[in-house]
Amino acid sequence: MTNLTIHKEVNGAVLTTGFTPDDIEHVIRRQMEIFKDEFGFTDEENDPVIDLIHAFADGLDPETEFILLVKKGGIPVGSVFFTGREKPDSRLRFVYIDTPERGKGYGKAMILAALECAKANGWKHVHLTTYNILTAARRMYTSCGFTCTGEAPADWITSQQILEETWERDL
Repeated sequence: MTNLTIHKEVNGAVLTTGFTPDDIEHVIRRQMEIFKDEFGFTDEENDPVIDLIHAFADGLDPETEFILLVKKGGIPVGSVFFTGREKPDSRLRFVYIDTPERGKGYGKAMILAALECAKANGWKHVHLTTYNILTAARRMYTSCGFTCTGEAPADWITSQQILEETWERDL
Protein backbone atom coordinates (compact mmCIF):
# COMPACT_ATOMS: atom_id res chain seq x y z
CA MET A 1 0.00 0.00 0.00
CA THR A 2 1.24 3.46 -0.91
CA ASN A 3 1.74 6.08 1.82
CA LEU A 4 1.39 9.52 0.28
CA THR A 5 1.15 11.38 3.57
CA ILE A 6 3.42 14.29 4.45
CA HIS A 7 3.38 16.33 7.64
CA LYS A 8 6.43 18.28 8.76
CA GLU A 9 7.45 21.71 9.95
CA VAL A 10 9.64 24.01 7.87
CA ASN A 11 10.71 27.53 8.86
CA GLY A 12 7.60 28.29 10.93
CA ALA A 13 5.19 26.67 8.49
CA VAL A 14 3.72 23.20 8.12
CA LEU A 15 3.94 21.04 5.01
CA THR A 16 0.86 18.82 5.01
CA THR A 17 -1.15 16.60 2.73
CA GLY A 18 -4.18 17.24 4.92
CA PHE A 19 -6.60 19.67 3.34
CA THR A 20 -10.22 20.82 3.49
CA PRO A 21 -12.55 22.11 0.76
CA ASP A 22 -11.95 25.60 2.17
CA ASP A 23 -8.20 25.10 1.68
CA ILE A 24 -8.78 24.24 -1.98
CA GLU A 25 -10.94 27.35 -2.47
CA HIS A 26 -8.22 29.47 -0.86
CA VAL A 27 -5.54 27.93 -3.12
CA ILE A 28 -7.67 28.60 -6.20
CA ARG A 29 -8.39 32.19 -5.22
CA ARG A 30 -4.74 33.01 -4.48
CA GLN A 31 -3.40 31.34 -7.62
CA MET A 32 -5.90 33.22 -9.79
CA GLU A 33 -5.06 36.53 -8.08
CA ILE A 34 -1.32 35.97 -8.49
CA PHE A 35 -1.57 35.01 -12.16
CA LYS A 36 -3.81 38.00 -12.85
CA ASP A 37 -2.03 40.64 -10.75
CA GLU A 38 1.59 39.61 -11.22
CA PHE A 39 1.60 38.04 -14.66
CA GLY A 40 -1.28 39.68 -16.51
CA PHE A 41 -3.47 36.62 -17.12
CA THR A 42 -7.10 37.40 -17.91
CA ASP A 43 -10.11 35.87 -16.17
CA GLU A 44 -10.81 33.88 -19.34
CA GLU A 45 -7.29 32.42 -19.18
CA ASN A 46 -7.59 31.64 -15.47
CA ASP A 47 -11.10 30.11 -15.55
CA PRO A 48 -10.11 26.71 -17.02
CA VAL A 49 -7.50 26.29 -14.26
CA ILE A 50 -10.22 26.66 -11.62
CA ASP A 51 -12.07 23.72 -13.17
CA LEU A 52 -8.87 21.65 -13.39
CA ILE A 53 -8.02 22.22 -9.72
CA HIS A 54 -11.56 21.32 -8.62
CA ALA A 55 -11.53 18.18 -10.77
CA PHE A 56 -8.18 17.11 -9.35
CA ALA A 57 -9.21 17.66 -5.72
CA ASP A 58 -12.62 16.03 -6.19
CA GLY A 59 -11.22 12.97 -7.99
CA LEU A 60 -8.04 12.55 -5.95
CA ASP A 61 -6.82 8.94 -5.87
CA PRO A 62 -5.06 8.55 -2.50
CA GLU A 63 -3.00 5.65 -3.87
CA THR A 64 -1.39 7.73 -6.63
CA GLU A 65 -2.04 11.41 -5.86
CA PHE A 66 -1.73 14.02 -3.16
CA ILE A 67 -2.09 17.73 -2.56
CA LEU A 68 0.74 19.15 -0.50
CA LEU A 69 0.08 22.48 1.16
CA VAL A 70 2.34 24.90 2.96
CA LYS A 71 0.29 26.34 5.82
CA LYS A 72 1.04 29.20 8.17
CA GLY A 73 -1.40 29.74 11.01
CA GLY A 74 -3.63 27.11 9.43
CA ILE A 75 -3.94 29.07 6.16
CA PRO A 76 -2.47 27.76 2.88
CA VAL A 77 0.37 29.91 1.55
CA GLY A 78 1.53 27.44 -1.09
CA SER A 79 0.68 24.22 -2.86
CA VAL A 80 1.83 21.51 -5.20
CA PHE A 81 -0.41 18.77 -6.58
CA PHE A 82 1.17 15.38 -7.33
CA THR A 83 -0.21 12.79 -9.71
CA GLY A 84 1.40 9.45 -10.30
CA ARG A 85 -1.30 7.57 -12.16
CA GLU A 86 1.19 6.71 -14.91
CA LYS A 87 3.75 4.95 -12.69
CA PRO A 88 6.76 5.02 -12.90
CA ASP A 89 6.24 8.57 -14.22
CA SER A 90 4.67 11.33 -12.16
CA ARG A 91 3.75 14.97 -12.52
CA LEU A 92 3.71 18.07 -10.32
CA ARG A 93 0.92 20.56 -10.97
CA PHE A 94 -0.50 23.84 -9.68
CA VAL A 95 2.66 24.94 -7.85
CA TYR A 96 2.54 28.31 -6.13
CA ILE A 97 3.84 30.19 -3.10
CA ASP A 98 1.93 33.24 -1.93
CA THR A 99 3.71 36.49 -2.75
CA PRO A 100 4.63 37.58 0.82
CA GLU A 101 5.97 34.08 1.62
CA ARG A 102 8.44 33.85 -1.25
CA GLY A 103 12.16 33.72 -0.52
CA LYS A 104 11.67 31.85 2.76
CA GLY A 105 12.48 28.40 1.41
CA TYR A 106 8.89 27.13 1.39
CA GLY A 107 8.73 26.43 -2.33
CA LYS A 108 11.92 24.42 -2.41
CA ALA A 109 11.00 22.53 0.79
CA MET A 110 7.57 21.75 -0.67
CA ILE A 111 8.96 20.47 -3.98
CA LEU A 112 11.69 18.40 -2.30
CA ALA A 113 9.17 16.86 0.14
CA ALA A 114 6.91 15.91 -2.78
CA LEU A 115 9.86 14.37 -4.64
CA GLU A 116 11.03 12.47 -1.57
CA CYS A 117 7.53 11.06 -1.03
CA ALA A 118 7.26 10.07 -4.70
CA LYS A 119 10.63 8.33 -4.68
CA ALA A 120 9.87 6.50 -1.42
CA ASN A 121 6.69 5.18 -3.02
CA GLY A 122 8.29 3.85 -6.19
CA TRP A 123 8.07 6.62 -8.77
CA LYS A 124 11.17 7.00 -10.93
CA HIS A 125 10.61 10.16 -12.96
CA VAL A 126 8.74 13.43 -12.53
CA HIS A 127 7.84 16.27 -14.86
CA LEU A 128 6.00 19.56 -14.65
CA THR A 129 5.00 22.40 -16.90
CA THR A 130 5.61 26.05 -16.25
CA TYR A 131 5.87 29.29 -18.20
CA ASN A 132 8.95 31.20 -19.29
CA ILE A 133 7.72 34.33 -17.46
CA LEU A 134 7.88 32.57 -14.05
CA THR A 135 11.58 33.27 -13.52
CA ALA A 136 11.68 32.66 -9.75
CA ALA A 137 9.85 29.34 -10.13
CA ARG A 138 12.22 28.30 -12.90
CA ARG A 139 15.24 29.06 -10.68
CA MET A 140 13.69 26.98 -7.90
CA TYR A 141 13.04 24.04 -10.25
CA THR A 142 16.67 24.17 -11.34
CA SER A 143 17.82 24.16 -7.71
CA CYS A 144 15.64 21.07 -7.14
CA GLY A 145 17.37 19.19 -9.96
CA PHE A 146 14.91 19.77 -12.81
CA THR A 147 15.99 20.49 -16.38
CA CYS A 148 13.94 22.23 -19.04
CA THR A 149 13.41 19.69 -21.80
CA GLY A 150 11.02 21.46 -24.13
CA GLU A 151 9.01 24.55 -24.88
CA ALA A 152 6.10 25.53 -27.07
CA PRO A 153 3.85 28.56 -27.42
CA ALA A 154 1.08 28.61 -24.82
CA ASP A 155 -1.59 29.22 -27.45
CA TRP A 156 -4.44 29.24 -24.93
CA ILE A 157 -2.97 32.41 -23.41
CA THR A 158 -4.13 35.10 -25.79
CA SER A 159 -3.33 38.22 -23.75
CA GLN A 160 0.43 37.86 -24.26
CA GLN A 161 3.07 35.70 -25.91
CA ILE A 162 4.21 33.08 -23.39
CA LEU A 163 6.11 29.85 -23.78
CA GLU A 164 4.95 26.77 -21.90
CA GLU A 165 7.96 24.76 -20.75
CA THR A 166 8.34 21.11 -19.75
CA TRP A 167 10.77 20.42 -16.90
CA GLU A 168 11.89 16.93 -15.88
CA ARG A 169 14.08 14.98 -13.50
CA ASP A 170 14.69 11.44 -12.41
CA LEU A 171 14.08 10.42 -8.82
